[in-house]
Amino acid sequence: MTAAPRPISLSTVIMAHPRRQAAAERLSAAHPELAAVVVTDPEPDGPSSALRTARVAWQTVAPSATHHLVIQDDAILAPGFAERVGALVAARPDAAISLFAEWGSRTANAVRAAALLGHDWAPVVDDYLPSVALVLPASRARSFAEYAAANTVADATDDVTLLDHLTDIEKLTPVVQPVDHANPPSLVGNDVMGPRNSANYGPLGAGASVGPGSSTLPPPSAVPYFCWWEQLAVVYTRDDSAPDGWRRGPAEETLLERGIGREETVGPLREALDVLPHRSLVHDRISDVLLAEVWTTAFLHPRSRAARPGWGGGPRPFPGAFRTGHPRTGGAAPGHPRPVAPRGGRVARAAGGDRCAQGLRGRGRGRLMTGGEPVIDVAGAGKTFRSFDPGGRWSVRRPLRRRKVRRSVALADVDLRVGQGEFVGLLGQNGAGKSTLIKLMTGLLLPETGTVRVMGLDPYADRERNARTMGVTFGQRTQLWWDLPARVSFDILRDIHGLAEPVYRSALAELDGVLSLSPFWDTPVRFLSLGQRVRCDLAAALLHRPQVIFLDEPTVGLDVLVKDQVRALLARLAATGDHAIILTTHDMGEVEALCERIVVIDRGRVVHDGSREGLAAVSGDQHTFVVELRRRRPRCGC
Repeated sequence: MTAAPRPISLSTVIMAHPRRQAAAERLSAAHPELAAVVVTDPEPDGPSSALRTARVAWQTVAPSATHHLVIQDDAILAPGFAERVGALVAARPDAAISLFAEWGSRTANAVRAAALLGHDWAPVVDDYLPSVALVLPASRARSFAEYAAANTVADATDDVTLLDHLTDIEKLTPVVQPVDHANPPSLVGNDVMGPRNSANYGPLGAGASVGPGSSTLPPPSAVPYFCWWEQLAVVYTRDDSAPDGWRRGPAEETLLERGIGREETVGPLREALDVLPHRSLVHDRISDVLLAEVWTTAFLHPRSRAARPGWGGGPRPFPGAFRTGHPRTGGAAPGHPRPVAPRGGRVARAAGGDRCAQGLRGRGRGRLMTGGEPVIDVAGAGKTFRSFDPGGRWSVRRPLRRRKVRRSVALADVDLRVGQGEFVGLLGQNGAGKSTLIKLMTGLLLPETGTVRVMGLDPYADRERNARTMGVTFGQRTQLWWDLPARVSFDILRDIHGLAEPVYRSALAELDGVLSLSPFWDTPVRFLSLGQRVRCDLAAALLHRPQVIFLDEPTVGLDVLVKDQVRALLARLAATGDHAIILTTHDMGEVEALCERIVVIDRGRVVHDGSREGLAAVSGDQHTFVVELRRRRPRCGC
């Protein structure tokens, strides 16, 4: 006779920072059904260590409890949370169940894949386990408390230590989650990345049930991972020879290997974004979610599923049907995708969707010649520089508080919108404001008025993420390490951008083929000629295949042969249509050869924005000279 399963008894602890104890008490009061106990760091004045608080939290297990739940003070619990956790624990009583996965983690993307396939579970595939909300069997909770006591060091973190202790990966099971972080930037990075909430696909209604434990998604052989926008989408593939068991590669190349092209991934994504009115207001909120779903759907495409064992069963999404529900935006429940336009079709725009773009164009917000949403969007940008007036010969006797301040307006109310695939020439005399505008768009300077957005980001506030989407060269200034060979600088940039070795070698070989770098890339940068260094700087800017490229007088001082090499590379980039390129130069030959669109800046203001032909029509001086000859020119031989 089989013994009846032991009833589930859950004890709950809220783990709080001493400065957030009041928030933890409010969370406890909001969920009296949990009877949660609040614990804080027992040594708040001691060396920094998250493990001290974690140790106390996991020690506080009720004697009669079968399972122990630890929640961070900044968690948001879904309606019916207690009932849902009870169902989860009953379905998998021996598992360590994580109720939260960071939005940009590999685990979160496995959770998204599980939701699209109709699963309630997904395995942990990261090298850490977030402790935002975690349920352990009581015996495991006590053993982890002992383990944490022995590993309380200044640089230890509870998330990594949890995974180290729970070495049995099969027992680490995040659920399609009912937990979110609070909106305030309570954790390091939340003020930059935003609340990490985009993996929230769980059924959040009160009394929602959970599927059987047998529906767990098997460990995937590949996991799509997204930093920001499609150019930074990569795929982690299981590889035992890699340091952490995963090999990283570009998502687009991986998909192409499986016979899936851009028209089945990026195309449907952009059509889905077309239905969003005022997209600029919601881009930061949900574009990464839609991107995650479209790439994941591509991985689950029938043509790739047959070649990719390891994914569980469940409903199979069809091309163009990749949008599941999201707590911020609404939608269908997991496993029931909401259809969008199939390939080749169009999605009906939401009311007002066109008016937003028309309003921007109607105000003269720059001319987006390619159509669609801008990759670069500068609106009313202004910048003024201040300096002290040196005055005359007796100014040294003037008190400092009476010194005159000289103001130089570098930019005033500049509007510029550039779409993907555009090659824009930025012209103007010295001091007109060209380089200042480039520095605003690259995040080196902060605009005093107006706004600047590149790939939906504020370049100044989001410098790190923005740097991963763009490549920049500034004339005769180098980004290479002066005393190192150029090849070593390339290796350093490879690690900074997180490029996989095959991708890095491929990009470097391609750049070498155009710029002829190999004869001198083992020479220290300080010994390179100007032309050699400029070619290496261009390679460094393009190594990570950026989507936005800024070139500030890249050919100044170069000889004719090197200029031809640089122009050939830029023409090749422009031909792909995958990059937005802005070129500042005084060489009209470059502009005529490369740029279809020209923006002229004079005294900090845009005075022309249009085609080459349009510039010639409005600015070219045309004169007709009539020469009257006094006598007819003699014929040859006469």
